Amino acid sequence: MATNTSSPKPINVVFNLPDPDQPSMSLHGEVGGTATWQSSTPNYPRFHVSFRGANPFNNEDGAKFSGENGRPVVLTLNVAGQFDYKVEQIRTDGTRKSSGPFCLGVAPSGEFKIHCPGCPPNGLSQ
Repeated sequence: MATNTSSPKPINVVFNLPDPDQPSMSLHGEVGGTATWQSSTPNYPRFHVSFRGANPFNNEDGAKFSGENGRPVVLTLNVAGQFDYKVEQIRTDGTRKSSGPFCLGVAPSGEFKIHCPGCPPNGLSQ
């Protein structure tokens, strides 16, 4: 994915939740942008995103946000830092599957290419 470093708009990030039997995700954003977790898997139509420690929306510890197919979790990234979270996906019969922890690095506004917490130099991940 190419990034326009001269844009005055904050970077947004969208998480497309995979089937929890094949998870893999750690992404990055910027203060002022948004993070979106969405799912379209028919096997797990509902989900929760739970942060261990602070979260990038309001910095509260242990926050949990719920979504479902067609109704994503959208958070405005108000706090810079590195945030660990897990995802719990819920089948139509109510059984649950947890995955994670995953990491979301949120850089200060305008500094994504300079300082992304938890990333190698220049905010670029491998």
